[in-house]
Amino acid sequence: MEIKDRLSTNFGRLLAEVMHSMQSGTPKEQLIATMNIYEYHMKLKSRIAELEAKQRWIPVSERLPEEFTLVLTIGKDNLPVAAVVDRGHWYSSFEYSLNVTHWMPLPEPPEDNSHEPA
Repeated sequence: MEIKDRLSTNFGRLLAEVMHSMQSGTPKEQLIATMNIYEYHMKLKSRIAELEAKQRWIPVSERLPEEFTLVLTIGKDNLPVAAVVDRGHWYSSFEYSLNVTHWMPLPEPPEDNSHEPA
């Protein structure tokens, strides 16, 4: 199940719990339901921030990736290139000494990589 489906299912369950508690629950049950919604909201905010941090362009002036780790780079020409850095110099499979301004980690490979090419 994809993340968005899990989030939607969990939120729907929590919302139903809150609605039920607000209509027929005791004040304590209403408070518990409200706290559950708040806790879920905070978890969502944290997860969103984590995902956004993983997928942002990092300026080379801020930091460099670990040496020889393949990352996605971009320079003033706005062309994305997979490259590695070695002692402050950037290299790709087709160009040496790239002029990189930003980089980001590559995404994780697909879980099921067994599909035949079209």
